[in-house]
Amino acid sequence: SLTAHTLVIGAHDRHARLGSILGSVSQGVLHHAACPVVVVHADTVVSSTHQH
Repeated sequence: SLTAHTLVIGAHDRHARLGSILGSVSQGVLHHAACPVVVVHADTVVSSTHQH
């Protein structure tokens, strides 16, 4: 999106055995996004007390 403040995308270990840290989709987003990108690994546990 052109108006996004931050993008959060997921990553997985499918390519880990090939020495790649990020998959092709994550790499493409990182290189082309106009805003900050946060890549979260699939095994990451996130907890927050922030409520909307």
